Amino acid sequence: MVPSFRLVFPPHAWREQIPAIARVGGLGIAHLVRNFYQDTRELVVGHLRLVPPTVRGWQTGPLDDLLLIRCQARVEEGDAERLLTSFASVPTQLVAGLVLGHGPASGQWVASVWNDGRVHPVNGFTFVGPGMLRATREPELPEKVEALERWSRTRGALGDEVWRKVRASRVAVVGAGRNGSVAALTLAMLGARGLTLIDSDIEELHNLDASVGGTPVGVGRPKVQNRAEFLQTIRPTDLEVEAIPQSVQNSRAVMALRGVDLVITCVDSDAARLTGASLARIWGKVHLDIGTGIFGTGGDQQMGADVRLLLPGEACVSCLGGLRDSAEAERESAAPPGTLRRGQRREWRQQRAGSLLPLNQMAVNLGVKLWLELLGGGLLHSCWERLEWRNAVLDVRVEDSARASCVLCRPDTLEGLPADAGINPFDG
Repeated sequence: MVPSFRLVFPPHAWREQIPAIARVGGLGIAHLVRNFYQDTRELVVGHLRLVPPTVRGWQTGPLDDLLLIRCQARVEEGDAERLLTSFASVPTQLVAGLVLGHGPASGQWVASVWNDGRVHPVNGFTFVGPGMLRATREPELPEKVEALERWSRTRGALGDEVWRKVRASRVAVVGAGRNGSVAALTLAMLGARGLTLIDSDIEELHNLDASVGGTPVGVGRPKVQNRAEFLQTIRPTDLEVEAIPQSVQNSRAVMALRGVDLVITCVDSDAARLTGASLARIWGKVHLDIGTGIFGTGGDQQMGADVRLLLPGEACVSCLGGLRDSAEAERESAAPPGTLRRGQRREWRQQRAGSLLPLNQMAVNLGVKLWLELLGGGLLHSCWERLEWRNAVLDVRVEDSARASCVLCRPDTLEGLPADAGINPFDG
């Protein structure tokens, strides 16, 4: 069976750059990131640029993976292959050609991929952002009657379209402790298709007060193993659960994130948080980061949470909300496996007063609700919500403006080349 290709467009590409190409005409070109896993071949679109229509494959890097895109008022079968032919790719390149209709041809498209000397069809593409819109040529499989009945009330609340998106979703939860276990349970109860649980920690007795699926029998075993077995009791036949008892920086965990739609980080380490953010950006995934904390004692006690729903190329944990120590987080996330940690690891009691299940549940369910709003098209941009509970009053602050520049996630603006430019379009 020939693997299917799918194009993935981050928000800046489809919101700003494709409309600009449609307005001015001409040819757009972008680097692609290969995200190949199982029987799927995702090609994640990078920064789109306007280039002269005379640009050819030999003017770009011989190992470049590229997207060519053109917007036309009329779309015909074969347009994508003709676009690829005129580009004259070199043998070592992978090049996707996409022709989008606009005006009277709005909504029409044809796409093909040239790879290893052959032309392959593109079966669809994903627009990451409000509605998580997908175009596909593959038929949608009908739900079983039992599933329709089991989630009848959830379907009534979400609407059938959003619920079907939830049902088709695969989610990675990094961190299987207090927040992560609540997130995994919530997603399983909503009907998500698959869960990947990532955590290298072993269950300890003090975890049992607020970890869903934690029992005395499981003390001494990997947290992810305990959580996976618990979730399987809830949905024994239709939930796919993968338990990875490793750090998110482990190669097995990194590979597992390729095949999910949503990355959730519920971690204490900013290095793990940053690693999750980096992988989500590279592979065009939505990132949900959840953190809770209780500090101080008595009348000076502070209790709160940070919940961030982040779209790739638009915002990340570094530029929206920030990290405690960005430099240290970057050093740890980039360190080779087995590198000794700098400084002494502090016990949780030295970092915060404790943890409380109601606070964790509040934060996690707020985060999951933001994701549901994104699927429904109600959430338009990345969002950071900070919750602070003091003197029986809950204060919620919302921020959706990321720092103006971010080396981790901020895309460049659309650029063009002079019509007579005979240079590599990626120079400079």
